[in-house]
Amino acid sequence: LYLCMSDSLLREYAPDRVEALLRTGREGVTMAEFPGLPVALPSDGIPLSRVILSCYEEAGVAPNVLLTTAYPQMFRALYFQGTAAFFATGMILSDHLRNRPAGVPPLLAFPLRLNGHFIKREITLLTNRHRYLSKPAKHFISLTQTFFAAIELERTESGAPED
Repeated sequence: LYLCMSDSLLREYAPDRVEALLRTGREGVTMAEFPGLPVALPSDGIPLSRVILSCYEEAGVAPNVLLTTAYPQMFRALYFQGTAAFFATGMILSDHLRNRPAGVPPLLAFPLRLNGHFIKREITLLTNRHRYLSKPAKHFISLTQTFFAAIELERTESGAPED
């Protein structure tokens, strides 16, 4: 799980620590380092929101919630404007980095820590071997497995923390 924000937002809310955060942020951050930072949170019904709120509880700070939504597309709009930070899994972050519009400044993404550890999200693909699967369904499963294997390979080669 990553805390994502624009460079301008980082400079506004942590002006005295920008260079240090840019240097060491890859090792992970806690919400204690960003009190008052405006954020967009996933809706309460989304399990990820409970994990994020646990990060705030551990840090002993209250989130400065600008927006709560079930639509991650809204997070991007706030980032593009430098208005709020957002939280993204590695999948969402990879998609964002691949599809960043021209002219939009690079996204800063800091791995988030909880209880001293990176927050990891498991992705599981389950199938029932005793159920008939059509050729298109089998093909879809094969494509899904190939896609996630490529992500895992990319993650391993880049040395990025798993999430």
